[in-house]
Amino acid sequence: MKYIFSFFKPVTVVKNGVICVIIRGMKFQGASWEGIAAQIEERIAFFENALPDDMRKVEYSLPGGNIHGKWNPNLVVMGNDLKNLDALKNYLEKILKK
Repeated sequence: MKYIFSFFKPVTVVKNGVICVIIRGMKFQGASWEGIAAQIEERIAFFENALPDDMRKVEYSLPGGNIHGKWNPNLVVMGNDLKNLDALKNYLEKILKK
């Protein structure tokens, strides 16, 4: 259930000294907020590196199109990556302000 809620609002659980944060289905665990922030920064770097490749795939697949050119799975993937990147950056800013 927490997984589903994480797509609307980040879920934070602290249990037995372990901090668990779930953001858009991505789980981060650590003993401190600094550890969580480091993991989020790594994931942000991953998405930023993946975006140029996603853009190339979208550009390549747009002319072909599927059912009347309305369905482009690569565009969906790029959109999800952008949403994930935005959510992670916003949460990282929130953590660093603490």
